[in-house]
Amino acid sequence: MPFLLAAAATPPPLVCTIETVESRWTPRKIAGVRMLKGQTFKVTRTPEITLTPRYVVDSRITSLAEETEPPIGSVENERLRYSWNYVAPLGPVAPPPTVGNANRKASISVEGQLLIQPNRRFELANLSSVTAEGSTTALTTLRDSASGTCREQR
Repeated sequence: MPFLLAAAATPPPLVCTIETVESRWTPRKIAGVRMLKGQTFKVTRTPEITLTPRYVVDSRITSLAEETEPPIGSVENERLRYSWNYVAPLGPVAPPPTVGNANRKASISVEGQLLIQPNRRFELANLSSVTAEGSTTALTTLRDSASGTCREQR
């Protein structure tokens, strides 16, 4: 009797919820930035790894995103890794008050990484840097570290 290999079953999507967040601003906080705690995202694991929202955290700037490279997802040793990079234009911003400083166009660059463990716990790191046009020094930087759990969506 011939032996047939069964196709691997498609794993159900994961719905993940951010439960804890630590945010560190350098040198100063920007008012009105999104709240991460309680946000959810969905992970589809086949045929490619895709996330909704695409950059895990959805905010006003993600609609302006210009990807520096497409998000990359992989699975190794039952751990799922997903990373992203993008830049978004912010328009004119006011620099810290000093003599002769005028508003300049700025952009925000965002780098993030998500790691989901086999037990469905995850760690998220997101680094956002706001830089004025013509400068190499960030006006401000936000480092978000978050964690939470995922459950299968049936």
